[in-house]
Amino acid sequence: MVDQAIGVVLAIGHLTPEQGWDVLREISQRTNIKLRHVSELIIDWARTGKLCTDVRTELERQLAQYTQPPQSETRGVPAAWSTGRDRSQTGHRERSPNASQSQLHANVGHFQSFVAPIGLLV
Repeated sequence: MVDQAIGVVLAIGHLTPEQGWDVLREISQRTNIKLRHVSELIIDWARTGKLCTDVRTELERQLAQYTQPPQSETRGVPAAWSTGRDRSQTGHRERSPNASQSQLHANVGHFQSFVAPIGLLV
């Protein structure tokens, strides 16, 4: 169950498996909901598109952390991070932290259209 939820997070957030695990763990800790139940909610969300507000808010917050440049870097920051240029020039993915909710909905829609015909989420 947890592995499936990590897969959903990976698909919508374009993260590594370790980052997906971190996102689920942080959602669980910050919402005071058991990890297994958070996983069930995330999987149900991938099927139905419905997710309770507190988990959705925390999911968006956690995913946003992976779309923004690290706070600790002050020198040597790629120019795209500070100027808003196309990040593809520096090898970084183009992602807008301000569009997290709409991007989340778009990614889930894409994910649902991919897994529904082949029955990955049963």
